[in-house]
Amino acid sequence: MKRIIAFGLILILLVLFGIQSAVNANPRPVPLLPSTPDKSEPSITISLPKENQTFINKTIEYSLTVTKPTSWFQTMNVHGEVMFVFYLIDASENQIAEVTDIYSKQPLNYKGTLTNLAEGNHTFQIKVRSCSYYNHFYDGNNSNTWKIEEYYYINTYSELINFTVNNSQQNSLPSPTQETQNLTTTPTAPEFPMIAIVIPMIVSLAFALAIKRKKHTNDI
Repeated sequence: MKRIIAFGLILILLVLFGIQSAVNANPRPVPLLPSTPDKSEPSITISLPKENQTFINKTIEYSLTVTKPTSWFQTMNVHGEVMFVFYLIDASENQIAEVTDIYSKQPLNYKGTLTNLAEGNHTFQIKVRSCSYYNHFYDGNNSNTWKIEEYYYINTYSELINFTVNNSQQNSLPSPTQETQNLTTTPTAPEFPMIAIVIPMIVSLAFALAIKRKKHTNDI
């Protein structure tokens, strides 16, 4: 009887050891993505144009920086991505870039020019289209759920920058041609060459000497 009991205990221990070994050999994988979307948004900094700045040209420069949230990089896989960057002039949308470098933590810097701007007041704004990846279906016991990706799209807008294009200021400034014309039409005092003064003096002196010589001859 004792042998049967001892054999039974050994069998139970072997079964438990086998189960534990199987668990250790096949642990549940760490989730690749968070179970809920990360709603953190990128930050946008506009360096140019400045608020309430006035331009005298129809072409101006813009400069901006997009910074990704640090939380996008705090899981095994990067779970956030900047997809597109747009600028809006007077609420009219134009694409700046399609972003493909999703794994870099470095800020995204963009520069460019805005052309053919009409005279008057304008607004400038940046829009960033980003995406957060998550998986709320994850089940450690079901491998079919481990690699599911769900998408949460985010539109982030910068502050609104107001600026003015005023070409009348440029038109009111004298051009180099106008300045040259003004200089050439300014009246100046007449300048006479020195010979015009010397010759009459010589003639007058010679005439005076001739008269004096004639008078001296008559006296003799």
